[in-house]
Amino acid sequence: MSRFQSRTASDCPRMKVRCHRRQGQHTFYRQMVHDWLGLPFDQIAVVDGDTDQVTYGDGTYASRSVTVGGSALRRACDGVIARGRGIAAKLIGVAESELEFERGLFVSRDSNASMSLSEVAVASYRVQGHPAELGVGLEAVGTYTAQPQNYPNGCHIAEVEVDPDFGTVSLMRYSAVDDVGRAVNPLLLEGQLAGATAMGLGQALLEQVVHDDLGQQITAAFTEYGVPRAGHMAEIQWCATWARSAVRWPTTTRRPITLERCFVSAQ
Repeated sequence: MSRFQSRTASDCPRMKVRCHRRQGQHTFYRQMVHDWLGLPFDQIAVVDGDTDQVTYGDGTYASRSVTVGGSALRRACDGVIARGRGIAAKLIGVAESELEFERGLFVSRDSNASMSLSEVAVASYRVQGHPAELGVGLEAVGTYTAQPQNYPNGCHIAEVEVDPDFGTVSLMRYSAVDDVGRAVNPLLLEGQLAGATAMGLGQALLEQVVHDDLGQQITAAFTEYGVPRAGHMAEIQWCATWARSAVRWPTTTRRPITLERCFVSAQ
């Protein structure tokens, strides 16, 4: 399960997203908030590594930050929009059902009167003129647990050369097709796939915990433990083609993020 808190500061219209990880998340979480809330990037801050502000977290395993963490973030952003719509409706003087939210603006369908999310955020902290029944501040918490679990498919083929005299294995070419979902940031996706390839290479050919006859571990430091380095990797070129997935999730299990199928090849 992932949990996110989105809130605005009282002194300026700045959205703070509180999370518990840092592997490119500062980049793509800001992209997501920008897309969903229409805020400029310089008004979005990602906070992590502070248990006074981040109350829950359980790691980055299984490449889950975008799909699971991003889905929790989407719910938090939806909560901000829902709360902001109530405040904007009171201040504009229309029913909540008349307001639409698009590109950072609450707009009345009938009168075209509007308020930006930033204006609503500032107004939510004002003592005078703010509806008391709506409370103070503009924030929301989103949680998400993947049900059912998502197990993407992939096919990887490695072309290697083996030295018959020394038994060494050299990676000559590596090809892969992965169903990774919608790529929020292709550059980070490339790094994720390259890192996963290096990790698999290390596990298959290099990494091993070795003990001597007395049970003493003799690979306790990186000077003895085999890890993949740049020289072990083949040159990898990435290309991606996109096609909308034919999978349609039932309403009861629909994920907050619409996924697409991405076929990625490395040669």
